[in-house]
Amino acid sequence: MASLTKDDINTIAKLNAIIEDGDIASDAAITEAINALKGNVPEAGNTLAKLYSIIQGLGNLKREDIDTLAEINAILSDASLATMADLEEVLVGLNGGVPIEGNSLAKLYNLIAGKKDKFSDYYPSTYFVSPLVTDDIGVKGDYTLPFTPARAYELAVPGDTIAFLPGLYYMTGNIAKNGVVYTTFGGKALLVTGGFNLFDYESLEDASSDIVIDGDFEFSHGGETVFKFKDSPTPRRYRIRWSYAFVQAGTFIRMPAVLTTGIFEGNIEIAFGCGAPAIECVETAVTTGAGVMNLIIVNNSHYAHAIKPWFSGFRFNISYIGAEYGLFAQPVGEGADNNVFVLNIKQDVTCTTYLCAGEYSGTIQGGLVFLYQGSINLNARLNNCELHVSEQTSCKVTAVASSVTIHNDLPKMLKLDGVWYNTIYHSNTQSPCIMEGEFYDLQFNTSAGQLKITGYVKVIDDNSVLVSNTDTLEVTGKLVGNAPEVIRLAEDGSAVISGYIKQLAVDRPAIMFEPDNYTIALTLRNAIIQSGSFSQESILAEAPGRISLRLYGNSYSNRPIAGGAEINYRIGSSVDFIVDLNVDVSDE
Repeated sequence: MASLTKDDINTIAKLNAIIEDGDIASDAAITEAINALKGNVPEAGNTLAKLYSIIQGLGNLKREDIDTLAEINAILSDASLATMADLEEVLVGLNGGVPIEGNSLAKLYNLIAGKKDKFSDYYPSTYFVSPLVTDDIGVKGDYTLPFTPARAYELAVPGDTIAFLPGLYYMTGNIAKNGVVYTTFGGKALLVTGGFNLFDYESLEDASSDIVIDGDFEFSHGGETVFKFKDSPTPRRYRIRWSYAFVQAGTFIRMPAVLTTGIFEGNIEIAFGCGAPAIECVETAVTTGAGVMNLIIVNNSHYAHAIKPWFSGFRFNISYIGAEYGLFAQPVGEGADNNVFVLNIKQDVTCTTYLCAGEYSGTIQGGLVFLYQGSINLNARLNNCELHVSEQTSCKVTAVASSVTIHNDLPKMLKLDGVWYNTIYHSNTQSPCIMEGEFYDLQFNTSAGQLKITGYVKVIDDNSVLVSNTDTLEVTGKLVGNAPEVIRLAEDGSAVISGYIKQLAVDRPAIMFEPDNYTIALTLRNAIIQSGSFSQESILAEAPGRISLRLYGNSYSNRPIAGGAEINYRIGSSVDFIVDLNVDVSDE
């Protein structure tokens, strides 16, 4: 390789050309590179020579360096060393209270590997079922590995639970087993049933184990029954709860004959074409026991009532809407008693609901209500309905009522209390009725029958209380009217007045005897009678009638008795009929 010669750089121009073509570092570049290599090394070691000298001066600890405890303590004090106490504290923090069998990674791994059934500690007796399972492989207690309903039913034994996971199930037959609990897990389970009994306890041997079907169940039912219980007495207790049931055909619940205690709770909707009651008592015996029914029922059926009753000892809390048929049909048999009902009924005008023995409260709107059998105490709000009181009953009705028609059909006794507006009263019999409450604009469409007024009655305008044939009227309260007469006595009727009678028509009498050939009995016992202010008489007795007038105690009237009828007075001691123009009966 040839080197540069003086001939190559014998001119300034050649030297400049060489410098421009060469890659030569400047002083500044060299200084920067050196400083980068040195970094932050102190002056004592900023060259290789100085650093080598430092290294050469280093040596290891020797025995003579730590031949006293003082020297050891000095070394330990200068060092950053962890004590055993510090180490234990760190380990305890990492452990976090884990028991000894899992306090190392190896032990914990072995525990996890040995857990084949992850959920057996929590659901050891539960078979989970799912509509998505098509095989019979499942793990008891593990909801991630469920069974088909048929397989769970096959495997379950008394003490087990079958839990339905959310979804739609097309059921194929009976799944009832003695001692097995049925529930849902994680949400709604919709069970579709056909022409079979889904929970058929009638087909099983009798057992003392409780029957529990309690969960977020929805049913779409179109067959025999969903819940069918034994006709014969059993010591069972029942807890039947569901979310919603749509009954297209068949019966939803066929009640047991006897139960110790029972809860039946849920919503029921009955389809248009359903021809059977949703809940039915058996015909062999009254359903007795400490039962509770909490129900919401919508009955769209054009063929059947919602419930065919024969209960004793039950408590009902039912909200009901009916289209053509009422809540309760006629009871299967007699003897039901000791029931308590809270009913909120809204039914169309064609609906008929039968009420049997028991205590009733709530509201009833629309339709016909038959007080049908036994001793009935009804305390309710009544609106736009007809109340039929049949001959098998002894009833007291305490109501806040509006636009109600009362049919007195030969009960043993009927008492009416509360506040009544725009009421129509029919009495087709001679059975007793006591009006204890307040009646405003009461209309009598028939004669009085056996009527006693102990409260306040204001008869609708142009309407009188007719007492005829074998009728009897007793007034110990207050009777007010605005008609040709407030009380009209005819044929063999009789009246006993010991309260207040007021005529609002200014020129009419308070009481009038219809002219005929009958003898009519009128008894006044401390009565107060006020006719119209321009009337000539308070009691008008026209010929050819005959009046048997009995006076007991002093009675007061603002006008005299007048007319051409034959009046036979029967007077007791200290008796007088006092006419005083200042007699005034309040109409409130």
